[in-house]
Amino acid sequence: MRMTTRRLLAPLAATAVAALALAGCSGGGTPGAGGAGGGDHDKLVLGMTADLSAGWDTANQPAYQSWGIQAVYETLAFCLPGGEIKPQAADKITVSDDRRSFTAHLREGDTFSDGTPVDAAAVRASYEDLMKTASDRFGSITFESPDPQTITVAWPDPQPLINLRICQPNLAGVKFFTSSDRKTTPIGSGPYTYDASASTVGSVYELKKRKGYWNAAAYPFAKIELRVLADETASINALKTGQIDGMVTASEVGYTLEEKGQAKILLELGDYAPKFITHVVFARRALINDNPALIERFLKGFFASIAFMKAHKDETSKIAEAVLKEQGAL
Repeated sequence: MRMTTRRLLAPLAATAVAALALAGCSGGGTPGAGGAGGGDHDKLVLGMTADLSAGWDTANQPAYQSWGIQAVYETLAFCLPGGEIKPQAADKITVSDDRRSFTAHLREGDTFSDGTPVDAAAVRASYEDLMKTASDRFGSITFESPDPQTITVAWPDPQPLINLRICQPNLAGVKFFTSSDRKTTPIGSGPYTYDASASTVGSVYELKKRKGYWNAAAYPFAKIELRVLADETASINALKTGQIDGMVTASEVGYTLEEKGQAKILLELGDYAPKFITHVVFARRALINDNPALIERFLKGFFASIAFMKAHKDETSKIAEAVLKEQGAL
């Protein structure tokens, strides 16, 4: 049975591939220098198995393989394991005791790629955009702003997941939200800007490091290249031949490549989000009603397989390697 827990991989010669992914998720310190990607040590090349479905629009962005969005846009804060937050565009965030509101103070001098300031008006515009697309979580929020660098966002009811609400909006300049080019022309305040002239939509996306970014030390690469590859097999081949520096893949692929010395696992989703649900089983209501014993047998076998894989990782890797070879993925 195929497990879908994800792993971030890099070739052994380019373990700094996590620079963007880890710093972008946790706001951590400076990773090691040097990327592979065709021998250019100033460039980090990451393989993606899916295109940017929403382009550079801040709305409806998938969390999976979101390196480009994390590079171009900031959020008020990073969400850390355990639910804690670490300020990013804001330098201070205070959550009310009743968890109905938070107040953010924005970094002085932080700007968007169009030169406009990261201020309360931009934060409000970013949240108001989410009010349209995620009304179940943001539909009833209100705003107060005593000065351009301070904003309070409030809900009518307590928000158990208020830290997640703080981390969710990708902040964009006010003009972005009235633009007709939201998918192609981002206006972000992140550590990188999108270089459309060096990119081919649907194939390759080039990002350039911004000069003067407040946390530039956490992002050592001058350029980032995102390559859209046909499928996981193409990604694996590109990783093994040094065409890309890293990718996200399924657990059995990661374990096998690392065991063979062809890659190194840098981040495991299970470690970062230990309570993340990686398996969801669906069944038609008619099948459940008509044949509950069949459903019960399937679930018992399913969980027995998972327990075996966790208890016998080496043997599981060998089985997975054999299956992947048969499928032509290795």
